[in-house]
Amino acid sequence: MKLGRPLEVVRWFALVRHSAPWLGPRHGRDRFDLNEDAILVSFMRLDGHHLVLLALSGIDDVLVTIKGDDEGRVVVECRNERPTAGTARLFAAVGPSWNATVAAVFDAAKAFTKSTHPTDQVSANAPEKIMVPDDRQMSAWRDGFTYCTWNGLGQNLTPAKIHGALDMLSSSGINISNLIIDDNWQSLDFSGDDNFYHRWTGFEANKENFPQGLKSLISQIRVDHPSIRNIAMWHGIFGYWGGMSTTGDISEIYSMRTFKRRVGIFLGGGEMSTVDGQDASRLFEDFYRYVFGGFPFLLIKPRGLTKKIGF
Repeated sequence: MKLGRPLEVVRWFALVRHSAPWLGPRHGRDRFDLNEDAILVSFMRLDGHHLVLLALSGIDDVLVTIKGDDEGRVVVECRNERPTAGTARLFAAVGPSWNATVAAVFDAAKAFTKSTHPTDQVSANAPEKIMVPDDRQMSAWRDGFTYCTWNGLGQNLTPAKIHGALDMLSSSGINISNLIIDDNWQSLDFSGDDNFYHRWTGFEANKENFPQGLKSLISQIRVDHPSIRNIAMWHGIFGYWGGMSTTGDISEIYSMRTFKRRVGIFLGGGEMSTVDGQDASRLFEDFYRYVFGGFPFLLIKPRGLTKKIGF
């Protein structure tokens, strides 16, 4: 659906799905030139007002994205995952403040979702008791400075590299409140040609790079850097990019399921194995208790699947 060409535009901003699992920013001036799928687009006009568009996806299995065409027009693309007719929804707001206008479309989308889906899919599968952090801990996430190991250290992680980076930040007067330990701490089978085919084998960190385990690393970080309130770890919901190994420790304890990956995304096609849905919650609850025993953590369970968002 072609909505039309935005007029009197000084500059524009978009949040796009630059690959299946990741979002990224895009921006430009004058002509709206965007060939990637966006979920949010905003235009600043000559009169100082802002037009913000928000595509709402996930309601009734309809996917909605925004992009531009060769003539600079705004185009809305929709995909209905159901065999019956569906409705695509796009929210728009205009205002003199960019922050307030963005908030307006999100508030409208949330109000619509609550009014039409009062019993949402998350709460339907939520556990009876969820550990919720106090406001002071959440404030550290909202207002504190976060360091992610991926940005400076990449995949070849070791405790020495992590300690070195934190010491350098501290000695420079940069006191972070949140640390994210990113990729390559895991125990993997290194199958296939690259890391998109490597598979998760067990709970503990890989013994070559982390011989003392993660708990030892985290305990020492808390001693050396008391300003760090929260420590999070990255992991894939399906295990690793290539799923979970069918011959590792995990496969001996939990029921497994093998399925085909969609061709065309960056992960590639072929088959991938992971823990079956009936055992997914048990797997991740066991995993968090094993790795972070004694540390408080927060669990959420979207659609019956446990996902870690912070420690």
